[in-house]
Amino acid sequence: MYLTRAILQNDPYPVKAMLVAGGNPALTFPGSQTQARAFQGLDFLAVFDLFMTPTAQVRSLVAYAVGTLGVAQAVVLYPDEPYGRTFAGLFRDEMKAQGADVLLAVPYSPEATDYSAVIKRLLRYSREVPKEGRPERKEPRETGPRRSRHLEEKDTELVFDFQAIFIPDEPKKVGMLVPQLAYHDIKNVQLLGTNLWHSDALIRYAEAYVQGAIMTDAFFGSSPERPVQRFVSAFEETYQERPGFIEAIAFDSAAMFFDVFARPDVRSRRDVAAALRRTDGFPGATGQTRFDAAGDCDKELHILTVRGKKFVELK
Repeated sequence: MYLTRAILQNDPYPVKAMLVAGGNPALTFPGSQTQARAFQGLDFLAVFDLFMTPTAQVRSLVAYAVGTLGVAQAVVLYPDEPYGRTFAGLFRDEMKAQGADVLLAVPYSPEATDYSAVIKRLLRYSREVPKEGRPERKEPRETGPRRSRHLEEKDTELVFDFQAIFIPDEPKKVGMLVPQLAYHDIKNVQLLGTNLWHSDALIRYAEAYVQGAIMTDAFFGSSPERPVQRFVSAFEETYQERPGFIEAIAFDSAAMFFDVFARPDVRSRRDVAAALRRTDGFPGATGQTRFDAAGDCDKELHILTVRGKKFVELK
């Protein structure tokens, strides 16, 4: 491997320091023993992770939903796989921590295309009320064809005990699920998602159904924040293309360490670690980044929504 040869043989040039972001090359690259020997010969090696964690995503999302939107109760529909289960559990815990409740969390098969059975479980938290300007219906609530005809007449609507639905899944699946919510008359409820929703694919699959949906992400290239705009402008001028999340993370990682290395009191590896932990934060293309006492990354994430065919930053 070129990197190993450069470290061990100074070919084609010597490598004395290495910054590793979000990975472990000793395990990822072939010849792990040779890799380990090469890394031991470096004057400086730092391994760190600036990627946002599921915990950080959920914390930011719930804080906005509860604190700004006033969500007090929510439900979760999630794919029954590690990603979905992880986010569903974190969401339930964070809602409780912020004084709100998850009324119901319903898993579905990752291969599902029909979500009717899952969605109908949400209807237990609904009640039928007359629409504004319509007289109240006296007869009991009906089901089946007669109820369908009544709904088509638009004289009643469903209101729900929950104010939000959290769906931690990728855009294609969301594009199949969310229209089925509308089909079952689950409307005027706030949709919440993960950073997977921050994709043009979401708008392509479900534009009409995800208007106003809320999600978080660490990088938003259209943000008016000056560090973001400086980075995007410089990147586009240099490479003639628009940067993504990976490019922004790589830029912030390097900039953060260059900032630390330039400090006159930083002379050792221990000094670098201490400087990263005691800082008030590093402003960058992916927002303000801090490290807690355990060395974990704590980022201020962007809160995004869908308006028309675009994503717009709310916070």
